[in-house]
Amino acid sequence: MSSSKRPGTVEYSKWDKFEDSSDDDDSESEDLDADSESSEDEQDVDTGRIIDDDDEEEEEDDEEESSSDDEDPFDSEEEDYDDFSEEDSQESSSDDDDDDGLTTSIESIDQQLLNSLLGEMKYPREFGRVVEDLSSDAPPNTPKSLYVIFTDTNQRDFNALPKPYGVFWSAEGPGPVNNIAIELWPKFGSVEGRDSEHNIEGEETKPGECYDGFACLNYGQTALSMNVRKVEVDHERYFMLLYRKGLLEEALVLRGIDMDDRIMGAIKIMETVMGWKREKGALDPLYDVFGYPEEKEK
Repeated sequence: MSSSKRPGTVEYSKWDKFEDSSDDDDSESEDLDADSESSEDEQDVDTGRIIDDDDEEEEEDDEEESSSDDEDPFDSEEEDYDDFSEEDSQESSSDDDDDDGLTTSIESIDQQLLNSLLGEMKYPREFGRVVEDLSSDAPPNTPKSLYVIFTDTNQRDFNALPKPYGVFWSAEGPGPVNNIAIELWPKFGSVEGRDSEHNIEGEETKPGECYDGFACLNYGQTALSMNVRKVEVDHERYFMLLYRKGLLEEALVLRGIDMDDRIMGAIKIMETVMGWKREKGALDPLYDVFGYPEEKEK
């Protein structure tokens, strides 16, 4: 039988060889991959030395020891630095405290100066409680008139009542009381902060006239008028003001005059009854004590 093959036939033995070669190739590639992985894991890139697992663990331990050895001096330096920073912060805080104290003292001084310059006008301690008899050495039964020193800081408000500093009996007219008013100016404000002065020294007040002066105090922050008025029954508004302040009664006691029923009755009439409704002579007890106006017949 001849060895020739029929056309269209396949020799399967070649396919077997091909399969075997592919298997060999796969095994070889797997071996190469394994070798490459092992080479990547075990070969030192810098030295080319193969490192096993034990060597890796030893190197890690050496690195940790070396790192711990290297960190010790830095740790101590950082601690020293921290200590220094704490001390420095304490010193700086103490310096800040000193600065704060200095700033506070300066601010308090500035505030005191500001209050003295721009604050409200300060009244003398005895303000509103002064009752004196300036003619106490006069002979008995000497006629005396009652005068009051008024201060006014609301000149534009015509309805505002002035504030009485005190009342004074005088048998010599308003002169002695005028002198007291003139001497009061320094008690209301310093000369340095005073301007717009008018008749401060009484140079424009004629003999026998009541004093009237004006000035701006506290560097223009307060306008003060000070004047002397004779207490007259016809000036009912101011008369009742002195009565409500208690100055009228104290003045009468100083003269040895009691607030009897006649005087109190006349004051009540003045307080409650309008002038045109009063009976004739209803206020005579007050006129008898404080005097009649020159134009009024007794």
